[in-house]
Amino acid sequence: MRKVLAVGALCVVAALLAIALWPQPPAAPSSIPRNELGRVVAPASPPPSSPSVVAAPPVSESPAPQPAALPTSHVVPPRTASVRDVLAALKKDADAGVPEAACRVGAELARCQQAKQVLASMDRQLATLARMPASPALERQQAMTRAGAERYEEYAEACAGIDDATEGAAWRYLFRAAQAGSVSAMAQFAVNPPLSREDIERDLEGWAAYRQYGPGFLEAAVRAGDVRALYTAMFSAGAGMSPTGARVTPDPYRAIVYGTAALPIVDSESQRMIRNFMPRLQAQVGQEQADLARREGEELRRRSFASSPNTLVSSYMGEPRPMECHGVR
Repeated sequence: MRKVLAVGALCVVAALLAIALWPQPPAAPSSIPRNELGRVVAPASPPPSSPSVVAAPPVSESPAPQPAALPTSHVVPPRTASVRDVLAALKKDADAGVPEAACRVGAELARCQQAKQVLASMDRQLATLARMPASPALERQQAMTRAGAERYEEYAEACAGIDDATEGAAWRYLFRAAQAGSVSAMAQFAVNPPLSREDIERDLEGWAAYRQYGPGFLEAAVRAGDVRALYTAMFSAGAGMSPTGARVTPDPYRAIVYGTAALPIVDSESQRMIRNFMPRLQAQVGQEQADLARREGEELRRRSFASSPNTLVSSYMGEPRPMECHGVR
């Protein structure tokens, strides 16, 4: 069933097989800058090469991080809240640039987009299965597909009354929150941005922002202790592919660093994938460099992931995680 749920770039490792162009990520910062509120500051980037594409006010009037706005309320809508209720409670703060609010609103809207895409794909699969000769195996596949759809049907029900235009603002909210220092927004925007893969022109501005800032957001999220970003960065560096499938310069040394840091703090399936990947990476850099990378990875884990529990990573990796915006798993 997880093969079905990978539709719409749910599985980051699978997405690394596609091909496009993406600039190489900037060098890792030696420390995580924080503003006066104690929030992580997103890495600054040079102005985009095409200001008409990225520099529109709804995204950011300046690529430099700005001081985070203070919330006008401290309401945290529950996990079960409808998206309309989340917007009613948090949209004002999200529009004002409050990182936690903008992250939650963006993640909720991104999940609405994803639910529609996955359910449409499952409907097509069920229609295909219905044309096949009856058999016990076919019945099992149909039952598995319907069971997998239940998760996304719940998400779609929570999104009732949310129109396409509102959902389309998901990337802007996540981007704004990431620029303001939300680690969860950095990770969610970098790992699986809520941008159309089928209609690139519709989201040109968002894709330009992703190319410009995505690598820095991913690296900053790693340094700030986000396990999903760490696991994604390992496969991105090792495979030479961005999380969305675009080409980047392979960096097997950095992949060993990230894999070493991640191995003790991820679920068993993710551990298996890392162990299977490591020998190829080590062969590319040689024993001496591999030993240095492992020591660097252990130091990264002590510095940034000492308090991280074993985290479910490989399942539903590309799913938005709204509650993480509030520090809740």
